[in-house]
Amino acid sequence: MKKFARVFFPLFLILVVNISSAQAQADYYIKPNDHLTTYVFENPELSIQAEVPPDGIINFPLVGELNVLGLTSEMLIKTLRDKLGYYLIDPKVSVFVTAYNPLKVYILGSVRQPSAYNYQPGQRLTDYLTIAGGFDEKANMKRCYVYSANKEEEVRVFDLKQLLEQRKSDLDIELQPFDTVYVKKKSGFWFSEWRDVADALNIIVGLFTLYFVISSR
Repeated sequence: MKKFARVFFPLFLILVVNISSAQAQADYYIKPNDHLTTYVFENPELSIQAEVPPDGIINFPLVGELNVLGLTSEMLIKTLRDKLGYYLIDPKVSVFVTAYNPLKVYILGSVRQPSAYNYQPGQRLTDYLTIAGGFDEKANMKRCYVYSANKEEEVRVFDLKQLLEQRKSDLDIELQPFDTVYVKKKSGFWFSEWRDVADALNIIVGLFTLYFVISSR
């Protein structure tokens, strides 16, 4: 009985681990930078290993380009089997996510430590800017762009000077996984915006007008 237990128990643990691993694969949605291994039984030339690019497009042999973002391994298997079915009889396909990419937020541009930072639910724009060390001396505070991983969403532009000085809480948005924040650099001119140029010209024109009015008396 003890001998049976010594043999059976390790096999039982292996079975449980494999079932748990398979369940984790089934529930996991593919994200950028994940590493995928696809295997087509008896057709190794159709098997690939690939890193998922930011746009999610991977070129599969015979199948062509597929966007794998947001798919589970089972969903991708079904898609590959359906498309390979035009060329092979009952293709057997396996898909493994060999590396998982943690959720990230990208803080780039005129910040002191531009990098990819771990996503934390509930953290806002100013939280991530603080994590990135704040702004550098070349930052254009009126031009902060937030790009969503969802390409259907429009690029949002924020005036960080207004946000910080007037404490505009509605501008301090909560960032989502794989959002990209880009703080623009100053143009190199004294004026950072055309609106500033227009204001300055109005002042100059006003001064000249006042000068001519006074001098004509």
